[in-house]
Formats: sequence, C-alpha cells, structure tokens
Amino acid sequence: MRYLLHAIYLISEWYYSNFSTSDWFNHSTNRKFSKPNSKDSPRRVCIIGAGVSGLVQLKTLLTDFSNVPFEVMCFEKSDHVGGLWRFDATKKHEQFSEFIHADRASNMKSSFSHDRDWEHISPMYSSLHTNTSRDLMAFSDFPMNENVPDFPSSEQVFQYLKDYTQQFNLEEHIQFKTEVIKVSQQPSRNNTVSTWFVTTRNVDSGEVTEREFDAVIVGNGRNNKPRIPSFFRDLSSTYKFGKVLHSKYYQDDYEIFKDKTVLIVGSGSSGSDIASRIALVTDKTFISVHKGAALLPKFHDGKPIDHNPIRRRYFQFLPKSIQTLLANYFINSKLPTSKQFYPFNHNTNRNHTVGLSSELIIEIGFGRVKVLPPVTSFTEMDISFENGKKLVPDYIVLCTGYDLDFPFLDKDVLRMDQHCSRTTMLYEHMFHMDQPNLIFLGLPFTVHPFLVCELQARYAAMVLSGLCSIPSRNEIILANQNKISQLKQAGIDSVKFFHREFHLEYCDKIARLGGFYAHPFKFEHSPYFMDLMFGPLYGYHYRIEGIGHMALDEIERVMKMYKQRNSSYCEKTDKQR
Repeated sequence: MRYLLHAIYLISEWYYSNFSTSDWFNHSTNRKFSKPNSKDSPRRVCIIGAGVSGLVQLKTLLTDFSNVPFEVMCFEKSDHVGGLWRFDATKKHEQFSEFIHADRASNMKSSFSHDRDWEHISPMYSSLHTNTSRDLMAFSDFPMNENVPDFPSSEQVFQYLKDYTQQFNLEEHIQFKTEVIKVSQQPSRNNTVSTWFVTTRNVDSGEVTEREFDAVIVGNGRNNKPRIPSFFRDLSSTYKFGKVLHSKYYQDDYEIFKDKTVLIVGSGSSGSDIASRIALVTDKTFISVHKGAALLPKFHDGKPIDHNPIRRRYFQFLPKSIQTLLANYFINSKLPTSKQFYPFNHNTNRNHTVGLSSELIIEIGFGRVKVLPPVTSFTEMDISFENGKKLVPDYIVLCTGYDLDFPFLDKDVLRMDQHCSRTTMLYEHMFHMDQPNLIFLGLPFTVHPFLVCELQARYAAMVLSGLCSIPSRNEIILANQNKISQLKQAGIDSVKFFHREFHLEYCDKIARLGGFYAHPFKFEHSPYFMDLMFGPLYGYHYRIEGIGHMALDEIERVMKMYKQRNSSYCEKTDKQR
C-alpha cells in the first residue's frame, strides 16, 4: 500500500509542478517584493480587525518573522479581540432593526443596504457550539486546553482567542475602538509598489487620523453583512403574514417561537443548528433545503466527524474516481442520515451545503422538523415550494450566509459581482492582482477557518518579506477565468461558490506556495509519515517545514498529545460497545 501511494504521490507531484495553475515559483513574470534587512527602515503594515484573521497575522509578523523589520499596527473597532466570537448577552429580538413585520418587507433592501446597525451585532447565540472539533480548530502552535469539550462553545473559543493574544503579547500592537473608514492608494513612484493611506476614526472621540502604510491586510471577516436572497429582497408590501429575521439576529429566546409555525431557509451550520433548537418549542418547524444538501452528525464511530477517513492526506493522492467512490460510500452508507435531505454525490455536488447537527437528525426522525425543497413563489397569504406544497409561517429565519463587505475600500479598488458574493480580482482569494500589498484573509469557504487563516497569514508574511512571489496580473486573470469555466462546466454556481475550496487541497496549496509544506514521503522513514499521510489534519503538520517551524522535540510533544487524545476516543467507543 505504501509503495502504491508513493507512486501516486510522485505522479501527483509531477502533475502539480508541470500543469497546475496554482504553482508560480518558476514563472519569470512573478512579482516579488524586495527583501528587507536590518538596515532598511521598518516595513509598515496595517491590519484591519483583531478577530481570528487579524490576530494570527499579527502574531505571524511579530513572532515567526521577528528578524524582518516589520512595524505592525492593528485597528479594531470594538473594545475587545476575538471579533464575532464574543457573545453579546444583551442582544434581544426587539432590538433587531431587520426583525420586521412582513408588511414592511419592502424596506428590507434599503435597511440592509444603507443602515449599518448590523455591523455591531454578533451572530453568536448562547447555545452555539462550533462545527469544527477542538484539536482541528486550534492554531498550529497553540493547542486548545484538554478540558475544552470536543466541540467548544462560542464563549470557550472567545477565551481561547484572548489566551492566544496574551500568550504572544499582541494587545500592545492593537488600537481598540478605532474604526477604519477609508483605505486609499498612494500613487507609485518609479514603478515601485504603491503605498496606502489608512484613515481611522476613534469611536469615542470621533477624532480622525490618517497614516501611511506599505501594506494593508484586511482581516475584518466575511461573516458580517447578512445575505438576503434576491427572492426575499423583492417581496412586495402585499406580503401580509409572518415575520422575517436573518440568523445573525437570532437569539435563544424560545418564547417568541412557542407554538408558532417557523420556516428555516438554508441547511448549513446555522440553519441546521437553529432548526433543531426551536423545534423543541414550536408548533411546526420546517427547513427549506436545496438539492445536494447533506446532514451529518457531529460524531461518527465515537470520534468527531472531521476525523473521518476521507479527511486525510492520502485521500487527495487517490484518483478522482476513487475519491468519489469512497466519499459517496462514506456519506451515504456509513452516514445514512444524510439521506434525510438528499442522497449525496461527491462527484457532482461541490456546491453542496453540509449541515452538522446530531440534534436535527433526531428532530427529523421524530417528525418535529419537516424537510421542504426550495421556495418558488409568494402570494399575499402563503409561500409555495418546488414540490407544490404551500405554507403560512409565523416566522421565517434566513440562514443564508453573508455578503462580502469592505466599506472602507472604493468600489473601483475591489470590484465585486452585483450580489457581493464574489470578487475575481484576487490571487488565491488573498492578493490583489493590481496591488499585491493589499491582502485579504479568511475569504475562502472551508471547513477549518482558523487553520486556513493561519496558513494565509504565513504566506502573506513570506510575500511581504520578499521570500515568495505571486504571478503576473494576466496570469491571475487567466487562472480565475479557468476556475469559473471549470465550475460552470461542472454545473456549479460560479458566483456563489467561487470562494469555496476543498479544505485539505487548499491548505496544502497555500503551504506549497509559502514554502512550509511537509512532503509526506520526505519523512517516510520517520514517525511523521503515518501521521502526515493517514492522521487527521492537525495544524502542526504545517510547522514541520519552513519559516516558523517548530523544534523537533516540540513537534513530537504535540503529536504525542494529539495521539493520546485521539486514542481516548477509541477507548470511549470500546466501552460503549
């Protein structure tokens, strides 16, 4: 088996090096920053936001690249780190400006377009737990405490981010209560990379300040501005029943849903979780899902679902046909609960939505939640669905995700499609194709956003340090056009799913580009091989090689710790059996 995988691996490496549109190391048109040295003036870097992306970028520049003269300043609009992970206990339904009577639905579009009150609302609710397991969610060099449960609560994640900030002394580099209101480009001189003027406003005093930076890293997140599907934006004032809210405004105030009929639109993480919770008190709960949606439990065979065998590195070295066969077998046979929505097809459903909720599986089984197909039309008195059924809900909860939103950038700087779901002006969802010193973190849809943000932060630091390069503008345009064509040929919505990536493939791609990818067969005679190839995708896999790598004894300590935790799952399962 090892020799077979070795052969497949070598073929994959050869293909990647010669044909992949993602490998730009050997292109003569690469754009590269000059390498700063100790005699250079500090390279000034602005980070927008002190959430997950901003914190890990700040830590990376200050710690992993401490020998590079970076002068880093992070601006955070709130008075705390952690971004959206801070639960706001004062959030109540009656405060929701978008929690509206349906006969005012015609105001929905203007309120979401112009009234930015939603910026100050956290999407967290008191009962929320992550859909990524503890050990795969943690940053590569800062494991979560063993006392944290397998799927942490939002409060535990928030505490983890505060501990991370304290561990690496990040707070002294963060200006709190400072809102970035404008980022504008300073024209370049002598064909050099342009600098940026960043205008900020103190939230308390209103004082406005302008500073110049050599690079701007945008880390304000993608889960901020609620996405309202055009279908609901176009509701007329004739819609006279029910109330509508977006999941961002949801709170565990079950009394308002008691004995009501509730329609959940969307079957992703939020939709699945919210449906399972309010089903306990509602008269009737319905969830509207699209074809390709899958519903999975959070645990399989005694382990968190993201430890499953098709989420290991060996999987990507298998032929695509074998990947499809194994994925479909695992989802539809090993996890038959996914058929509560629709049979899953890994080959055709890259645009699938996956909900993780063991509770919702039970509620559907008990009949307390009914599954409906997509909405097709509204009348004055009811809603119609693809299967011909009609419904008169008291409440509609839109679990429809979020739009990209960068209010401090002129529209010409970062052009987006009309629905604000996609921008094709970035290389690998990160580097602006015209100004590579404008960098975005956390845009891809992936399973483990913490690890993705960390790998992106390390790659960004490599590029800003002059140690890595990015391709030319024309090459970026071509690569993005090719991706759009491939999505369309596969029957996938190229606007909605342009920023969706397969987690392992994307992580390995960024690690290759950043020079910190650990080739499994380079370690085939070491203890790392089995873990790299067949183990869960732990963050420390990307700390074996490259700048910022951990010492061998530290890697072995972390590897041993995770193995002990993993074996404890097996012991629990054996006892249950």
